[in-house]
This record gives sequence, C-alpha cells and structure tokens, in this order.
Amino acid sequence: MSEGAMTEMPRYKSHKQVWALEIESADRLTCRLTFKDEGYASITVPADMWSRYQPVPGDFYVQYADGYKSFSPRTAFLEGYKPEESPRQHEGLPVKGYQPQGSYAVHEVNCNKELEERVLRQVDMLASDKHLAVDQRWLAIGRTAIEQGFMAINRAVFKPARVKLLEDGE
Repeated sequence: MSEGAMTEMPRYKSHKQVWALEIESADRLTCRLTFKDEGYASITVPADMWSRYQPVPGDFYVQYADGYKSFSPRTAFLEGYKPEESPRQHEGLPVKGYQPQGSYAVHEVNCNKELEERVLRQVDMLASDKHLAVDQRWLAIGRTAIEQGFMAINRAVFKPARVKLLEDGE
C-alpha cells in the first residue's frame, strides 16, 4: 500500500427499527411536508431539520425509537430498510373500549409517559424543597392539570371508543 493510502473503513449493518413516511412534497419556506402514504396529514417540521438535508419528493421522513427525526434520501433509505410484513399490533388493554394499537402509537404514548414522569419529578422536588416553601395547594392544582393533560394527550393517540351496554341490545 502506498504512503497516505488508507484501508477501507469498517462497515456496519443496520438493525434499527424506524417509522417512516414517503415524502410527496417538501416546502422549505413553510417547513411543511405532505406524504404519499394515505391517511397521514401534512406536518410542519422544525426549520433546523432543513439545514441537515433538503428533502425532495420520494425521500423519507424518519423517526427513530429515541424520538430523533430526520430526512433520508430515497436510495439510502430503501437500501437500509425494508417494510415490516404488517405493522405490529399490540393487544388493547383488557378494558372495554380499548382497541389493539400499532407499535408507533405505543411508542409515542411511552415517550409521553417518560416526559410526564420527568415533569412530575420536578413537581415532587418543588413540593419537598424547604427553602422555596411553595404554596402546596397551587402545586397540587398544577400537578393535577399536568396529569390530566398527559391523560388527554394519550387518549387522543389511543382513541378509546364508547362501549355498548347490556340494555343496548344487538
């Protein structure tokens, strides 16, 4: 090998599971994406995503398990990922009205639950801080509002249905 020549860099094979949508249109001015996949509304993404890569129709909007979101060029994405045979369904809770959920919905609610826990731990810290001597009544009101907010958000994702009662008949 001649001086200055390098050996091939180590190669890696991906084993990650990601969620992705094929981009139909990408408007950098408004940071708005529309998707070819049916049933998905257009979204606005943070402006800083455009500084990393400027997507074109056919590229993919990708979300990783840790919540990181990015664009992927079509060729690179299709070389590295294959669609699951069928999206994984998680059984609904053994509670009437709760339906089976896709892995993406479960992932998002789990992310919400982690975020809620971090916020509630901050509230707990405030409650026990002797130097601040916070108004416990208002703190309790705030805690309840936070819990209700996260409950409503998670309900928006899982969309539990109303149930039939015995007197409803068939």
